[in-house]
Amino acid sequence: MQKFLWIIPLLLVAISAPNASADSADPCKPTTTPGKPFVVGTPGKKLTDSADLGQTCSYPGTLTFKVSGDAIFVPVGFTVDVKGPGTYSVTDGPVPEVAATFTWAVTYTPDSTGRPSDTVFEKQVVTKTTPEPGTVVLVLSGIILVLVWKRCASGLILAR
Repeated sequence: MQKFLWIIPLLLVAISAPNASADSADPCKPTTTPGKPFVVGTPGKKLTDSADLGQTCSYPGTLTFKVSGDAIFVPVGFTVDVKGPGTYSVTDGPVPEVAATFTWAVTYTPDSTGRPSDTVFEKQVVTKTTPEPGTVVLVLSGIILVLVWKRCASGLILAR
């Protein structure tokens, strides 16, 4: 019986050992920030996006930005060359003509491995505002409405 007791510690060690892998750590994943929401018709306003690469992303490569949405029939792509860690941006995105939610997809591909990172998605909102009537317009329309109502009411009383 004592001959087989050595197998118990061996099994405990084998079960608790982590899985070995010849690959390095997961590929670098960018941290992204979409452009701020804006209103349709703002002069010079375009869709923008930026991606931050941390110290673990120290290899040169490319960042691929793609924007899509209901108002864009074919996703628009942008490629930015990456020299290493830092913030990289797309500032010349499309100009939206309708209010919608647009989705940015960002992927980092280092030149050394050619294997892209997981794609990061985020949304950018474009709204359209309708101007509200000013206070003066509301007051004047209220006064006119009261005068018309009084005029109609006095005509009804005199007609009887």
